[in-house]
Amino acid sequence: MEIIRRVFRRRESDPFASNPSDGLPPAAPTGLRARAASVLRPQVVTRYVGAAGHRIRRSPVFAPFSRLAIGLTYEGASLKLVVSEQRRIVSWETIPFDPRLLNGNLVVEPFNLGRLIRDAFAMRGLPRYRVHCALPAAGALSRVIEIPHLGAQERRRAVISEAMRALGVSPGRHYVYWQVVDDQVDSQLVFVLAVPRDAMRSLIETMRTAGIRPRTVDITPLALARAVAQPDAIVTELDPTGIDLTIVLDDVPLVLRSTVFGDRALTLEEAQETAIEMLTTELRRYEDVYPGSRVERSVPIFLAGDLGAGLRLADRVRTVTGHPIGRLAPLVDFPADFPVGEYLTNVGLILKEL
Repeated sequence: MEIIRRVFRRRESDPFASNPSDGLPPAAPTGLRARAASVLRPQVVTRYVGAAGHRIRRSPVFAPFSRLAIGLTYEGASLKLVVSEQRRIVSWETIPFDPRLLNGNLVVEPFNLGRLIRDAFAMRGLPRYRVHCALPAAGALSRVIEIPHLGAQERRRAVISEAMRALGVSPGRHYVYWQVVDDQVDSQLVFVLAVPRDAMRSLIETMRTAGIRPRTVDITPLALARAVAQPDAIVTELDPTGIDLTIVLDDVPLVLRSTVFGDRALTLEEAQETAIEMLTTELRRYEDVYPGSRVERSVPIFLAGDLGAGLRLADRVRTVTGHPIGRLAPLVDFPADFPVGEYLTNVGLILKEL
């Protein structure tokens, strides 16, 4: 029994502590004992365990347990992040960066922009999964075309051929995406979208540098249309660096347009006047592209963007176009101080997760 008591007493005691009954101060451990004591300090162990837990939470294995979705956009000189948990917006932020990193919709320095995005996610503890990105739409073209009923391979060739003819694009310079929107008796209506290859590749390289594999990649006008969630709508996003516009009729985005102001900074009045001119031009062009159809005056116009707010602009748009101004009410829950118009594209990206 004495041996058993000694064994258990020895296990319970600190191997590096001196015997308190000898009346002497504790002796400092030396040699191997000193190194072991320094490694086993509780503070050090806690720090290592905490770091390991952080790495696990950031790993792909842990990602399915995260309920956060992130909508990410970069245009002009601003990185915008909106974080949601299910249908509830929990945070949003605009992070400025050097405008020389971009040239229109093309990232000219994907390494530097990707590093900025990576650091922004790391500082805020954001997961790099369930990230939805928007590609600036400058240079993107779209059209609804009609093709006969064909098999899968024949339909692909017919869509690309018709897209090359109608949009003036080539598969060597554009990625061509399409989706059947109406199946008629002897033909199909197909929505075709052509995106410049250079812009898409620069986005992919930027996200790779940031350590992000986006769940989805959209273009800004399509995200705007999804955020508004109206079967018939005209959405105009006005920012200091450019304008994005989409015209949606019968749930089909028939017109997608984006323009960049260039190096010269416009005043608020100049930017708003440019947006009104673009809006009226695209409404007239729609009737030329789709003969026999028109945008009814009852279709509302939704204004968004950093420069899209204000009664003066709304009154001016209503007077010039004759269309009513719609109220932004995306299908998400958000705090009262959330600036919906400024982050409408990000909200449209998050809705792809829901």
